[in-house]
Amino acid sequence: MLSFKQYLKESSEALSHINMIVGMYRNLDSNIKKVEVKHLSSKFGGAKACFHNAQRLAKSKPESFYVLGFIIFHGIPIEHAWVKLSSGEYIDSTLDGIDEYYSVLELSQEEMEPLIKKYGDGYVDLSSVNRSKR
Repeated sequence: MLSFKQYLKESSEALSHINMIVGMYRNLDSNIKKVEVKHLSSKFGGAKACFHNAQRLAKSKPESFYVLGFIIFHGIPIEHAWVKLSSGEYIDSTLDGIDEYYSVLELSQEEMEPLIKKYGDGYVDLSSVNRSKR
């Protein structure tokens, strides 16, 4: 178990890495923030398909947002997608057992439609959003 001091150090390093990665996407206007995410007891799709799963879930929930960001897995930031419900609650339809989530972009249904048409269902990630804003 990590001490509080170690936790702060590792979280700070993870956030530094996320800022560095997001900084490479020059066209993104992002607001990186740590968020609390709940896990669905029944999965909305298969593992290793977070972008597709989150898009499907967001489409099924009116006024929800498709969230692009990062999870921290063993100290390593990994790009991931989940959903923010109209209630403000964040839910992950793919992974369970992840404690650290950092939101980078929260896209409305209206913002998602042209991206899905351009890049395909399940293929909207930070890189594709960045390319679309050139």
